[in-house]
Amino acid sequence: MTTSQEILDALDGVSLVLDADLTVTALGRRNWERYWCLNGGAGRPQDPLGREVTSFFTEGEVRDTFRLLFHKVIFGDQGVVRLDYRCDARSVRRMMRLTLTPLGSEGTERRLLYQSILLSEAPRPPVPLIDDARIAREHAADATRLCPVCYRIWVPGPRDEELDWAMPPEGGRDAAVPEVVHEFCPRCALQLFDQRD
Repeated sequence: MTTSQEILDALDGVSLVLDADLTVTALGRRNWERYWCLNGGAGRPQDPLGREVTSFFTEGEVRDTFRLLFHKVIFGDQGVVRLDYRCDARSVRRMMRLTLTPLGSEGTERRLLYQSILLSEAPRPPVPLIDDARIAREHAADATRLCPVCYRIWVPGPRDEELDWAMPPEGGRDAAVPEVVHEFCPRCALQLFDQRD
């Protein structure tokens, strides 16, 4: 008989089961360890079991938004979520898909299946803004905003509504690398909470 652990290990990508507190209660370990190494994790992979999943996310708006989204899916306020996003490494451009699926029903413990699957990857030259930038304190006035989903950037101006998002340049830059704050662009923020089954 197939166990739930065997099923998680057989799923593509990083697969985690979260409880209602967003604590990781089970995972596909082989793919978690592979993903850790692909993203430059040093030493043995951190064990996420028993940890709140968003502790691995950038603090501030990114963490808070994903917590809200995960809870909406777990408690049935939102259906299954599918979100394509970039997750680059130093010399690789990666497109990924995040899928959030509620597990359990009325009268049972509510849980969430979190899957992050590699869609494509291609070599890319280093992008100092992405690879070398220092993460600024949240809402730093002079920091460059970088969307954690699409990787579009904008430089703050006098009125946020007039700012345009643009893709960061591929290849090197001569200018000093700015501080970066992760914030969702308007398009990706809308996409997170405006999905239909």
